[in-house]
Amino acid sequence: MKKFKKFIRYNFWYLKKPPWESGITPKELVAFTNHHPPGRAVDLGCGSGTNLVHLARCGWQVVGIDFAWLAVTYASRKLKKANLPGKVFCRSVLDIPPDSEKFDLILDIGCYHGLSPDDREKYQKQIIERCVEGGYFLLYANLQGWREGFGVQMEEFRNLDEFFSRENEEFSNDPWGRKAVWLTFRRKKQLNE
Repeated sequence: MKKFKKFIRYNFWYLKKPPWESGITPKELVAFTNHHPPGRAVDLGCGSGTNLVHLARCGWQVVGIDFAWLAVTYASRKLKKANLPGKVFCRSVLDIPPDSEKFDLILDIGCYHGLSPDDREKYQKQIIERCVEGGYFLLYANLQGWREGFGVQMEEFRNLDEFFSRENEEFSNDPWGRKAVWLTFRRKKQLNE
């Protein structure tokens, strides 16, 4: 029942403009695409598709996943209107389509920090499994401290240390003044895989 209420709430937000939908690709993602060759990318919590369009324009093969079917509809329309290829799925970010290949870029702007601790563990396992060696995981998240049970602690990413090197941490504030962080992880080569 809790997940159903969350599903309804997120779809309701898309009947108007959700506060997290700026319609602008973040400078951090623009800088990344300016310095990395295109490959396969998945945007977890893709919203209305602004970043999918940016990535596709830069030559990336894109897959978007969002929990809100209205967001998925808008993202699909944006790609189609821009005459760009891409797939968008209405599903949980814990459920990357099984027929998808591995990705050179896994992008999450503002999704991870809202997951429960159990879901975060599942999410991290999925990131490890679905990112190619040498691939990247870009994460933007709020830090803990402004609302009970919401936001991340930097220590929780230690689970990724065996598989990813942390290339960058950039601390800032979100548009509402809450502490946030951009993290760039790169998938290590694994000898036993």
